[in-house]
Amino acid sequence: VGRTPMMLDVVIGTRTIKLTKDGYGEYQSSVVVSESQTTALTHKFDAITAVFTEAKALFDKKDYTNALPKFRTAALQGHAGSCAYLGRVYQYGYGVDKNLATAVSWYRQGAEKGDAESQYRLGNCYYNGYGVTKDLQQAFNLFKKSAEQDNMSAQNMVGICYRNGYGVAKNDAEAVKYLNMIKERAGIPLFDNFSSLDDLTVEIRNERGRELAGEFMRKYDLVRWGIWYEQTMTYSNHNNLKNKMKPCHRY
Repeated sequence: VGRTPMMLDVVIGTRTIKLTKDGYGEYQSSVVVSESQTTALTHKFDAITAVFTEAKALFDKKDYTNALPKFRTAALQGHAGSCAYLGRVYQYGYGVDKNLATAVSWYRQGAEKGDAESQYRLGNCYYNGYGVTKDLQQAFNLFKKSAEQDNMSAQNMVGICYRNGYGVAKNDAEAVKYLNMIKERAGIPLFDNFSSLDDLTVEIRNERGRELAGEFMRKYDLVRWGIWYEQTMTYSNHNNLKNKMKPCHRY
């Protein structure tokens, strides 16, 4: 989903210091601090990052009950990446009751700290109207910020927005550009042209399906695009489902 830096807000006295590390380079601080303060900051950063790593391992094992308090501990101490996970916990009801308002609140906190995944997921909330009033311009702006940090899901959504004019003027050249960012990252041959704009639309939709596999978003996308009924009737192998589907289910 992109190489988002680890980010942490640390308060020293009356100053809030933003400390980042991209996983490959040195720690970077938003202000000049003394050597002793730098040591203290990096130790705290490593300690909180360790809590996040433990939480993520539990989350990946679907042990949401034990993951949640660790994510919250890290997030409350300024760890931006934890906010995206807390948002997911509340958006999808992983070990808790679903609460879209709480999910949006956590996504917003992470987005404001510059976390690409939080920006993408908050953008998705504005795009769909989950827990907020639907706002395609706000969604596009958040997708763009996330895409600029190499978040592949956001890059796909920027392509969709440019292709359809969602929150931004239609621009097929920009749509291709962002689709190719994903192709380049994946080592797949780039597109230099399409036989038709319909082919571009199909490829962007397919790429979103690949990026969000397992996120339970596909049906909502297909309904929004007006193709759920036809796609399900064409590709589903479940005759029982097909027998129960009616034309009114298109919407």
